[in-house]
Amino acid sequence: MPLAAQAQRLELDDTLSPQQNFTVDMALSSGELREMIIALMNGDDTQQRQGKIPDVDVRLDTAAYVGKNARIYLTLQTPVNGLVSPESMLLSWQTSGVFGSGQVRPGQSTLVFQGVIQQPVSGDVFNFTLEFGTNSALPPSFRFEPKYEIELIQ
Repeated sequence: MPLAAQAQRLELDDTLSPQQNFTVDMALSSGELREMIIALMNGDDTQQRQGKIPDVDVRLDTAAYVGKNARIYLTLQTPVNGLVSPESMLLSWQTSGVFGSGQVRPGQSTLVFQGVIQQPVSGDVFNFTLEFGTNSALPPSFRFEPKYEIELIQ
């Protein structure tokens, strides 16, 4: 969903999370670089570069919404520092079950929770995976910041 269509959403405060910003090292080992070059020389540009960010403890301040029916979304803003094209990046995640697993690209958002807010702090542990096509130009490391937004359901 385009970010412009989200006027009724409010950003949730995630400063209770132990870490809000993530820097992922995407440098290739010499073996990975060799495999990628061989694949490109053979006309295969479908290779993916991956980075993992495990065990991200996300804690959202939902105190103002306890007892209310709501949706919570994970959003990636654009631009992502160091990323040339939003289409060249995919962020996916698995959770421990409070929030839903899913995927998102920069400039989009994905539903991670729908229901009644039960606690003043809502959260889950996310295991993030970042994927980039070989045709994406990235510096050896880049920076992205997932945001969490809430939408009340009438």
